[in-house]
Amino acid sequence: MTKILIVDDEASIIRMLTFALNKEGYTIVTASNGREGVQIASRENPDLIISDIMMPEMDGMEMCSQVRQMPALKNTPFIFLTAKGDMTTRIKGLQLGADDFIVKPIDFKLLMKKVKEMSRYDLATEAGLSEPELFHEVHLSGNFSRRKASEVLQVIETERLTGSFYIDQDSQNEGNLLFYKGKYLSGSYVGKEGKEAILTLLANTNSDFNFVVKPVAVEGHTPLSMSPVIMEWTASQAKNQDTKDKLVITRETEFEIVLVPDFFQLTANDDIQEVIKLFRSSGKVGDVLDGASLERERVLKILRYLISKKILKEKTK
Repeated sequence: MTKILIVDDEASIIRMLTFALNKEGYTIVTASNGREGVQIASRENPDLIISDIMMPEMDGMEMCSQVRQMPALKNTPFIFLTAKGDMTTRIKGLQLGADDFIVKPIDFKLLMKKVKEMSRYDLATEAGLSEPELFHEVHLSGNFSRRKASEVLQVIETERLTGSFYIDQDSQNEGNLLFYKGKYLSGSYVGKEGKEAILTLLANTNSDFNFVVKPVAVEGHTPLSMSPVIMEWTASQAKNQDTKDKLVITRETEFEIVLVPDFFQLTANDDIQEVIKLFRSSGKVGDVLDGASLERERVLKILRYLISKKILKEKTK
């Protein structure tokens, strides 16, 4: 029989939860604050913990942190009862090891649903399956043309979602990636797996996507964090853009003079004036190099300077 620990400083909440859960056949133990909750959890080794956050002596966050440090309870499902439904509170709780949240006033139908899910999860954990979804109300679906792949993957990681991520193009499946607590676990995309699958997916700009919440098998896999892969991909994109933007200059490249703001101030130098005069006369880099009285390296340095100031613009053919 599943044993549930309820921790709350409001006696009325404990009475209501105890009554409702006893009717469903659960064994209940209780505590009135976090400090007492830690002691009872250690002694009773419950199958599920339901705890308030705001309590005297020790709040629920600290209690959760201490419970997660106990080897026997590190995987015990933990549900927070909270009057705060904001994302900041949820993220902090998840970082400490919580599995789900119930916002007060308590919806007992929703609570029973989550308790049953957590009870099944407790059995599934022994079979090597993941915990149930952490944010049941989150639904990710759409098209990468409207929401970047990097943004979607960051949501999966930030909210520590667990389940399957399907990618389709013109109703044809391109890939199915499995995630555990926001980290890539296994699966392939366009024939690629692991880090290469994620890097390839990040370049996708037009496929449909849908994240389906469900338990996934975790044994035999090493979870891969999204943030480092996204950062690597972003850096490579920037490098590729820099390469793309580089101007390939040959002797036949032609430039025209552009009168930018502060033109005369930017060109108030005899050497610069000589180069500008030669470009006005011919426009070709080769003719400027051959006609200048300056050393070749000096001409090239001035050329780079004028391009950087947008005073020289390549002629389009």
